[in-house]
Amino acid sequence: MRSSLLLIILMSKIVWAEQEWFMEPYVPEPKKVVVIVEPEPRTAELESRLFSIKYASASDIAVILGHHRSQGVISDAGSLSVDERTNSLLIYEYADRFEEIESIISSLDIPVKQVLIEARIVTLNQGNADEIGVRWGLTKTGNPVSVAPSIEALQGSTETTDNLNVNLGLADPNAGRIALRLATLGSDTLLDLELSALQAEAKAEIISSPRLVTTNKKPAYIEQGSEIPYLELHLAALPQFPFERRY
Repeated sequence: MRSSLLLIILMSKIVWAEQEWFMEPYVPEPKKVVVIVEPEPRTAELESRLFSIKYASASDIAVILGHHRSQGVISDAGSLSVDERTNSLLIYEYADRFEEIESIISSLDIPVKQVLIEARIVTLNQGNADEIGVRWGLTKTGNPVSVAPSIEALQGSTETTDNLNVNLGLADPNAGRIALRLATLGSDTLLDLELSALQAEAKAEIISSPRLVTTNKKPAYIEQGSEIPYLELHLAALPQFPFERRY
């Protein structure tokens, strides 16, 4: 609501002037009022529940739940403790809060991927051994010239004694052999030859095959070596012999 005041001022030379002022009523600024509502004390009693953790670490989950007290996961009145031996969580809390706690634990307690690390520890012996042998023989027979794996195979069903009189062959039964009847001396005399050859290679010998299973993003090691003691001298102290790992 505005009120006006009309003032008539007599000016010189009898000149009238009119001027109008408008005046507004004073209205005080509104004051801010802060109302603090304190929660009513809960009369319900705390309940205890034991959560068995299967895949994760109970200590790690306890840290996560403890860091979220301000968000209402664990109330100020509640508490939790960890049993390392059984990997379990013991939680004291109001009954209406356990649903959210169980949901968080179920989301964290899940199996992770595993990695299999397998190694071979071997000794290497580079080298080879070459052998060659020969057996010569002379026999009388009327058969034509033929080729066979051995002299015995050339005889067929004929019952004869060993015709290879000079034996320079290999004793190893795994050696390869080939038999030839090289020439006919006269009408019924054959010159027999049996060659044998063997090549053995020594490459590697497997000592052990260790295997190691670890979870994803967790380092694991397979090491082979020995620990060697060495002398350590200190002033005004007895000498020590600590062990140092050597690979």
